[in-house]
Amino acid sequence: MKTGKWRHGKRRQAPFSNPPFNRTNTKEGCPSFAPFSTSNKQSGFTILEILAATLIFFLVAASVIATRTQALRAVAESGLISQAQALAEMKMTEMELKFQEAIDKSGVKGALGHDEGGFEAPYEAFKWSAELKENPNTVSQEQLLQFLQAYGMSAEDSEQQFQQSKLLLTNLNKALKENMTELVLKVTWNFQKTERTFLLVTHLIPKKPKVTFTQNSDVDGNFSP
Repeated sequence: MKTGKWRHGKRRQAPFSNPPFNRTNTKEGCPSFAPFSTSNKQSGFTILEILAATLIFFLVAASVIATRTQALRAVAESGLISQAQALAEMKMTEMELKFQEAIDKSGVKGALGHDEGGFEAPYEAFKWSAELKENPNTVSQEQLLQFLQAYGMSAEDSEQQFQQSKLLLTNLNKALKENMTELVLKVTWNFQKTERTFLLVTHLIPKKPKVTFTQNSDVDGNFSP
């Protein structure tokens, strides 16, 4: 009977014919072998998540930027409106004095006219125009009837009152037309390639109004020269 002998040195192992195995324990004391995974199944989902997160970030950022831009634009426009208001009030005072002097000197019809110009630095971006025109406001038949009915008068009584006061209403409108004027002042400027306008309106009358009466009344009580 032959007996083997131990040889000192490293024990040789046969090379694996299959891919390397990963040793895992499925049951206590029972080793099992599973091949290492050579692919990453989660990589595709990770890319989609990154793309979705990037898209959401850009959408939120764009919304924030747009909101901030609108806010800055509103602040800038508000500042321009405040400047236009101050300039309009200053110019209106000047035009009131100018046209009032013309009314007192030449009468209402002789003072009617138009003027325009610009402002000195640093407000050269603003322009102004002023127009003195006849008063467009009159008291109509409908307005008078509504006024009388608002104080409790019936529709029939208010109509009868109007017929009796038609000549008086005609002379009232005649006095308004001959003695009252309307002064319209506009300040304009450009903002975001759009023309903006600030408007002021006032009324001027002669220091010594001239009132003449007529005996002819229109059907609706208005005055027609």
